[in-house]
Amino acid sequence: MNRMPPKPLRKCKCHGCGTLTRERYCEDHEHLIEKDKRDKWIQYDRTKRYNEDNKSYHAFYKSPQWIGMREAVKRRDHGLCVKCKQEGRLVPMDVVDHRVPLKDDWSLRLDPNNLQSLCHACHNLKTAKEKAKREM
Repeated sequence: MNRMPPKPLRKCKCHGCGTLTRERYCEDHEHLIEKDKRDKWIQYDRTKRYNEDNKSYHAFYKSPQWIGMREAVKRRDHGLCVKCKQEGRLVPMDVVDHRVPLKDDWSLRLDPNNLQSLCHACHNLKTAKEKAKREM
């Protein structure tokens, strides 16, 4: 049976702690992993999600018009990911997505024909393709 060799021992990442561990933090400081994650999300929110350029998008997604339309699209699509359903798989939806992104055409933001229900996997794939296309 092939087993992976254990990770090498290294010092705990907590400042001043010299405990050797195979993980990022020793057992006494492993609670800091969640704090690191929270801190990264706070930084992301501050610099990306809620920055000046994105304020209008954030306000839109909190609006009663969007919330109502999102619910209508969920019902229309029977709570299923439309991409997975096209492939014969019944996967619950997680996100109501704009086929044409808001950044490309704000006027389509509440057009039900521009909205689709997607699971996280399909949404992430679509978003990655859009991002790659923008960066070309």
